[in-house]
Amino acid sequence: MLLQMKEAESKLQTEKNSLLQQLHTMEQEASQCQHQQRDYQQQLQQQQLEQETRLRQLQLQLLESQERFEILQQQHLQQQHQVAVDSETSSSAVHHLQQQLIAAQESQRLEAAAAAEALASNKCVKEELQLARDRIKYLESAISGHVTRLEAQTTELSGSCIVLTF
Repeated sequence: MLLQMKEAESKLQTEKNSLLQQLHTMEQEASQCQHQQRDYQQQLQQQQLEQETRLRQLQLQLLESQERFEILQQQHLQQQHQVAVDSETSSSAVHHLQQQLIAAQESQRLEAAAAAEALASNKCVKEELQLARDRIKYLESAISGHVTRLEAQTTELSGSCIVLTF
C-alpha cells in the first residue's frame, strides 16, 4: 500500500513537473507573442506616420499646383486681352499658354488622384491597425485563458498532492 502511494505520488509529481514545464513554455510563448505584437504595432504606426507624411506632402503639392493653375489662368486672361491688340503675335502666345494650362490641369488632376489614393491608403492602414488591435485582444484573451486553466490545474495537482501525502 505504501509502495502504491509512493508510486502515485511519484506519478503526480511527474505530472506536476510536466504541467509546470508546459506553463513555463506557454509563458515564454505569451511573452514572444507580446514582443511580436509590440513590433507589429510599431511597424503599423511607422507606416501610418509615413502615409500621413506623404499625404501632407501631396496636399501641399496640390495647393501649389492650384496656385500655379490660378496664376496660369490669370496669365491666360491677360494674353486674351493682348490677342485683341495684336492677334498675330498673341496667337502664338495663347497657344503656348493653353498648353501650359492643359499641363497644369493634368498635373492637378494627377495630384488630386494621388491625394485621393493616399487618403484611401491611409484608411486601409487604419483598418489594418484596427484588425491588428482586435487580433491582439483575441490573443491576450486566449493567453489569459490558458494561464487560468494551467493555474487551476496546478492548484488541483497541489491539492491532490497534499491529500496524497496525508
